[in-house]
Amino acid sequence: MKSMSSIMLGCSPFVGARQFGPRAQQYAERFAKPENIQRVWDAFCIAGGRALHLVDYRPLWDAWVSWPGRHQTDVSLTISAEPSDDWLREVAEFGGTRVILHARRVDSGESLASFAERARHYGLEPWASTHQPFAMLTTCSDLDTVAGVLLPFNPLGVQMDAPPERVVQAAREHAHNVVAMMALGAGQVAFPDGVAFAGQYFSTVIAGTGDAEHAAQIAILGRYLDLLRPEVTVRRVCAPEVDVSTFPDQVTFMLDHRGMTIRGTAVDVWIALERPCTVADLVNRFPRRHLDMHRNDIEAAVGGLVLRLAAWGLIAEVAM
Repeated sequence: MKSMSSIMLGCSPFVGARQFGPRAQQYAERFAKPENIQRVWDAFCIAGGRALHLVDYRPLWDAWVSWPGRHQTDVSLTISAEPSDDWLREVAEFGGTRVILHARRVDSGESLASFAERARHYGLEPWASTHQPFAMLTTCSDLDTVAGVLLPFNPLGVQMDAPPERVVQAAREHAHNVVAMMALGAGQVAFPDGVAFAGQYFSTVIAGTGDAEHAAQIAILGRYLDLLRPEVTVRRVCAPEVDVSTFPDQVTFMLDHRGMTIRGTAVDVWIALERPCTVADLVNRFPRRHLDMHRNDIEAAVGGLVLRLAAWGLIAEVAM
């Protein structure tokens, strides 16, 4: 299986997905023009992003095929159309990497084994997606025939059939590889909190946006996530600019001439980084506390805090 980036740029805004409610029509009208989609992809790739998630919506696919930057991307395509073979041939022809059976087809009980066999015939990695992650992971009889699963995962439980902790347990027990989608909960979860939350549990996260600047931020966070493997050594950066407060509950620092404050367990993480250590050692120093999912409070999750600090540019890889 080809290695995957830590972040994929999603496409829900580009197709005016219904999950966005009143904003769906606005997105659909804006991205009816392919150049508006390509502008977002340009920003993502210039900032270092490479992995794109698409769906079999012809205007979106045509926008990618006609985009000059497509050759530098790793593309995964979700297929909802029946039969799938025309799309399989086209994805293979234009250099796509993996194809994903749409959640509607998976959750209705369609055979994953049959889809996987046809995908591999065209040299593509077969994946499955679901909108019922707990049920699918625990009851699907041919899950082992696909390379992995895309499933919704966010702290608010949007499009999920079980609390996040139960989905994580089921994924660990039944799935080979998992990609978390809907990490921002259809826009209800702040960035980078949603990505940091999902990134604690799954190695790849899909985050969609219709904004070019936001797409660049997603790519930058993805570069940090790629660095933050358990064996990687991390340290503080910009140390001379940091003012550690005398108060035990917060640290104030300057980043790009802007003052920011971190509180709670984040302070302990910051203090622990006085000396370089591996990500695994850092996470193991702190107990996992219960998360208040409804308030989207990731302050108690050390993994999430490491990712957030990384997103702010406060952690960097040290040459090993």
